[in-house]
Amino acid sequence: MTAEERRKWIGVLLDRVLKIHEQGKHHVKISVSNISGKTAVFVHAMKNGYAPRRDYNFSQIIEASDDSIDFGEALMFHDATKYLDSLIEDKEVSE
Repeated sequence: MTAEERRKWIGVLLDRVLKIHEQGKHHVKISVSNISGKTAVFVHAMKNGYAPRRDYNFSQIIEASDDSIDFGEALMFHDATKYLDSLIEDKEVSE
């Protein structure tokens, strides 16, 4: 996956996270870090709001270096997007 493709996926995920936050029902967080020359994207979601000592319903770390070709990375972005879409109340909003 190229750096540009990764940026587009991160933008898609961020859009979903913002829509979920606007609805105010679920707790979702996303962070992007550079770790040892790799880009790492962390996506965590907790249905029905945040609660201390409760596990996330969805937790995924997507990590790859900019020069690698990893089809699994694209699949992980797709899976995270699909899960976040399931949390958006109005399905048309996410399309």
